[in-house]
Amino acid sequence: MIGRGLIERYNKDLANEFTNEIEPHDPFDYINSQCSVTAENRTPTYYRHAGIAGRGNVKPRYARILLPLWGEGSVRMLFGAVAWN
Repeated sequence: MIGRGLIERYNKDLANEFTNEIEPHDPFDYINSQCSVTAENRTPTYYRHAGIAGRGNVKPRYARILLPLWGEGSVRMLFGAVAWN
């Protein structure tokens, strides 16, 4: 499930896509690494992007949390949320 704000910010509907199929730019910087750590450690992870200025544009500041969801004795899915500052 992808929220309307995220679709507008990313400029693409990402429903039914895996993280390795998504172009890595905000708010998905380092998303694959964060997913791996969350699943492997079976604990929530938090990523904060401080924002970067360069080449005439500014990448926004945002934070992201991923939570592992359990099913049948293992992590079966990740739930995430993004907030922009």
